[in-house]
Amino acid sequence: MILSKDQINRYLRNIIIPEISGSGQKKITQSKIYLYASTVQEASSLIYYLAASGIGYISCYFKDSLGYEKLFKNIQDLNSDVVIELANNELSIVYSDSLFNEGFVIRILISKYVELQDNLISFSCSHNHSKFIPTIVSINNGWNGFLQTFSNQEDFNELLIKPLPIDSNSFGNNVQEKEGNVLSNCVLSALTSVECIKLSLNLGKVLDKPLYFNLLSMKFYKWDNKVFYLAITDFLKNSSYENNLPKNSENYNDKKLSNSKVLIVGTGGLGSPVAYALSSLGVGTIGVIDYDSVEISNLNRQILHATSRIGMPKVESAEAFISDLNPDVKVVTYNTSINIQNALDITSDYDVIIDAVDNFPTRYLLNDSCFFANKPLVDAAVVRFHGLIMTILPNKGPCYRCAFPLMPNQKPGTSCSEAGVLGPVPGFMGFLQASEVVKLLLDIGDTLSNRIIYYDALDSDFDTISMNKSTNCNLCGAEPTITELVDYNNSCESTNNKEMN
Repeated sequence: MILSKDQINRYLRNIIIPEISGSGQKKITQSKIYLYASTVQEASSLIYYLAASGIGYISCYFKDSLGYEKLFKNIQDLNSDVVIELANNELSIVYSDSLFNEGFVIRILISKYVELQDNLISFSCSHNHSKFIPTIVSINNGWNGFLQTFSNQEDFNELLIKPLPIDSNSFGNNVQEKEGNVLSNCVLSALTSVECIKLSLNLGKVLDKPLYFNLLSMKFYKWDNKVFYLAITDFLKNSSYENNLPKNSENYNDKKLSNSKVLIVGTGGLGSPVAYALSSLGVGTIGVIDYDSVEISNLNRQILHATSRIGMPKVESAEAFISDLNPDVKVVTYNTSINIQNALDITSDYDVIIDAVDNFPTRYLLNDSCFFANKPLVDAAVVRFHGLIMTILPNKGPCYRCAFPLMPNQKPGTSCSEAGVLGPVPGFMGFLQASEVVKLLLDIGDTLSNRIIYYDALDSDFDTISMNKSTNCNLCGAEPTITELVDYNNSCESTNNKEMN
């Protein structure tokens, strides 16, 4: 069968990963989701990733719909096949029976903890329904986040009757609450998108047990329902991360971020969420480096870009997105690859460097450049359903070579563009990178300078691997043999310096 140009483009647009092709893509595009949130802003990053992933129909109810028109326009430019609309404001629309009869397959509640009780009442005024639609509940409170997928009425009723027993007066009053709320909301959005795809396809393990995370400590916990409520209360009341944060003024933190400069190397699946979160928070200067141009196959995960900007250099597309999101952010573009000739000059001009590339030679080059320039490097990598992240503080902790002394051979088919990637996974890892950046800029929390977090989206697992500085490291060890930048011959020339996704 000969496909039309539109059909070919639509197929390229929706390619996510080899396991999700053909019938899988069709299921995703036919999925109908009902989303309930207080404001457009707190749902925006989720809607971007749902639309990028190809979810076909998104019905949104907002208590305050300010900004919806602009979001609608941007989503249509990202994926014109997605139907997005405002829901009827009648509360009965969220009843499972009503949604089931209208063909919805998933419903989502996004809430800040302080608004949780009211939102739960609005979200479902009656518990007795003959049909139950899988329901994802996403709750954030400062730097904390909670996520659970409910597959039956009984478990959901527990949340309705007995919501999380968190004393909001005991924390969340720090001036870092604004940054924490934005970042935890973004992280929850990416995880919720993963849950939606897995629910749509009956793929992997959904989070049917509560997940709690704290971005200041970068710790993720999953509990059984029976012990979760007591455990999380005890953990939060004794948290040394939120209760003991420095009591700086909010204006001080805003000024600190607005005076900061962050370089993002790669403007794809990882670079996109980093840029989204940092520009939302008002980081003053964001540098973006990439030599590639926007392609339609990028748009299932790279939310910086859009259909109208296909063929445009990615750095220009990124600049357009960031400037539209926050005109106060200065964007510096480098439409080039990063290499041994320019790496030190470029990285030396920034406070923190983000590694969002798709090949090992550039990753080692960035590690070495940041070591010699004494700049923090936040590294992440994603392929298929998996991601990992680490933060490198030169002369204070292990570097990338400490963890991976020998550069692996990059075989054909191992980059994300070839092996595929579940779209929201780089979103999740990129938002974690942004969280590490903000902690570094504000000097708060515990960074991943001696840990690696490994994420398995299929099994909903979060593993932490301890890492120590190696005395035998060729770069930062006791007797270093690398004293200047090394120019590696990249056998994957076609993917050199591209984003890691």
